[in-house]
Amino acid sequence: MANPLYHKNIISINDLSREDLELVLRTAASLKAQRSRSC
Repeated sequence: MANPLYHKNIISINDLSREDLELVLRTAASLKAQRSRSC
């Protein structure tokens, strides 16, 4: 799946769609889970 945020300039949270925000939150949760497993 292509990343819809790739090469997108984000100046404000208002520049993001709901889908973009959900992607950011899912990615953050995934990274947090990976980090907690590796420690």
